Amino acid sequence: MLVNISYSLDLEDVPSEVRRFLERDILRSIEVDILHATQDTLAAMKDGEENIGLAIERIEKLRETLVKTDMRLNDCSNILKGFQKERFLPKDSQEEHQAPAGIEDMQQELVDLRQQLTGEGDGTTSR
Repeated sequence: MLVNISYSLDLEDVPSEVRRFLERDILRSIEVDILHATQDTLAAMKDGEENIGLAIERIEKLRETLVKTDMRLNDCSNILKGFQKERFLPKDSQEEHQAPAGIEDMQQELVDLRQQLTGEGDGTTSR
């Protein structure tokens, strides 16, 4: 079973964290897991000594490794897209997305969100 995890780090540390993922996970996968699985498959298919069952098993293992590698690459891509978006977002837009300072501001924002969701105050209602 796959799960998503999240943690916080400084914005400027995002590229080095993705680099660490690429070095630790992707390179290891390519250099070790994929290479060994391919070599094992080739060994199972040695001329005159084919072990088809073992070759199928090794190919399936290789496919699973490739899927995991692709998912990690997708994670890295999504992280970098978010980083790029945040880093190059105009200052005005960043200020608009900051959290309200006080409890009264939060309460008003909740009222505003409720009105947007339910259509209260504009003559329409959504259910």
